[in-house]
This record gives sequence, C-alpha cells and structure tokens, in this order.
Amino acid sequence: MKTKRWLKYTVLFFIISSSLLYLLIYKVDPYGYFSKKDKYIYNLTHIDYPNIIHNKILMQNDLYLLGSSRQMRINPLRVEEYSNKSVQCIAQMTSTLDDNLFLVKQIKAINKNFIYSFDAFTLNNSRMKSNVVLKNRLQIYKNEFNSNKNIYFNLFDMDILFRSIEHIYLKIKSKKYNYQEVDENNKISFFNKIILNRTFSSLQNDEIINLDFSGLFKHYKAYPDYKIIQLAKLANKADIFVIYPKQAYYYTLFQKYEHIEKQYFHMIKVLVNNTDAKVVSFYDINDITRNQYNFDIHGWHFKPKIG
Repeated sequence: MKTKRWLKYTVLFFIISSSLLYLLIYKVDPYGYFSKKDKYIYNLTHIDYPNIIHNKILMQNDLYLLGSSRQMRINPLRVEEYSNKSVQCIAQMTSTLDDNLFLVKQIKAINKNFIYSFDAFTLNNSRMKSNVVLKNRLQIYKNEFNSNKNIYFNLFDMDILFRSIEHIYLKIKSKKYNYQEVDENNKISFFNKIILNRTFSSLQNDEIINLDFSGLFKHYKAYPDYKIIQLAKLANKADIFVIYPKQAYYYTLFQKYEHIEKQYFHMIKVLVNNTDAKVVSFYDINDITRNQYNFDIHGWHFKPKIG
C-alpha cells in the first residue's frame, strides 16, 4: 500500500513540476518563438541548434535571416521595424551552402521569404571533405525536420530551460536586452596583418596555424554552378541575397591566395544571372571597411553597430 502511495505522489510531483517548468519556458520564451518583445538580442540571433531552427520555421514568420555568422550581427527587431514583417534569425555558425540550401527549401515550403548572407566564407566546398561535423550536419537537420514535430510538443528541452532561467537572472541583474551587442561593439579589436598573411599563405603547404578559422580557406574550391543555380531559382522577388562587408584587408588576401576573389565573384555572377531576387553588395573598400575597430578579432565579423 505504501509503495502504491509513493508511486502516486511521485507521478503527481513529476506532472506538477513538469507543468510548471513548461509554463516557465512558455512565459519567458527566450528564443522569441511567440514574441520577440523584451528578449535578449543574443538569444534571438546566436542559436543554431537544429530543434530551435525547426521551431522557428514551425512558427511561420514572414521573413527569415539565414546564412553565415555575419548574419548574426543583424538585429531582427531592426529588420522588423524596416520591413513591417515578423522576422526570425536562423543563421548558423560555420555555415555551408548545403545546410542553407536545405533551410531555404523549408522556408519556401511554407511560402515565406528570406534574407540570405551569400558569404565567401561559407562557399568553400572543400570544407565538406575534411570536416566531419559539417559532413554530418545536413543529415542531422534532415532528421530533425522529418520528425514532424509540433511547436508546443517541441518546446521543452534542457537548453531552453537553461536559457529561460538565465533570462530571469539577467532581468534581476537589470541587464539591458542588447548588452551583449554593446559589449561586442565596445571590445577592442585585435588585428594583425602578419598573422592573417601566415594563415592564408600556410594553406598552400598545409602548415598548421593556431587560428580557429584557418580551415575555412583551405584549398578554396567554389561550389559547382548547378548548386548556386538551384539556390537562385528558389528565390522570388521578395527575397534578398546580401554580400556583407569584410574588413578591407581581406579583399587583398582574397586576391592574393587561392583565387578566392575570382571564385567568389564567379558564384555571385551565377547567382545574379539566375535569380529573381534582389542581390545587394556591400563588398567595398571605404571608411567603414578600412576601420579595423568596426570588426572583431582579426577582422572576422563586422560588429553589430555596422549591421
């Protein structure tokens, strides 16, 4: 009898505690599934877990920001102000054309639109051969989207619970919603042309340079035209492809090593000639791109204020 009572109370406790946690997550909504009002900007932009991206697409917003990590420096709330549309960011770290092509198909399957970061850093097809994580990620996305989950059943996991608790903690500490953007904007950038030259030149002879992003340029090889055309044809006149600015010295390196600029420009040309979408380019040497303090360490990303 005591065992049955204990089991009954245990099940009851589990149901009540799970319901309270679910209500907490639903109320806080740190990733802005239901509303982006009063949410921390970092949580709206810097998440690329497959289930979170799936949830955002399940919400069927009007406009999706996707592509490289440079897209994460674009505040979706600002885009909402300018466009009068509901906007979600589903940009990914170490993005690839294959992953983004898959996500564009999901966006078009619900008849929505996108702003796509068409970035040289994501268009090196040779990365797929050497990086096990990138090789497997597309299949992980396919498995996630084939699960046919409902947003309400897909809402609970330990990550979103942690983010919800963190959100409450930051609110108690009176942190502003854009504090991480402000921190990134104010951070002193480290930029060393010697290191960057060694990074690019080392790719010629496979020397190992201790920089996280060196592999992005290794044996730079453009994706085949048919994949760029496939992406281009999915877009309509309401979609936008953006070539975001790089720190000006990168343009010199793109010209000097691996024929990167030539290959990148070819892919842009193929894109432009085969799409109905707008293609907007900020690929330029100007006062913004010359200033290293408009970018983060080694000029890798432009800062949110530039976005």
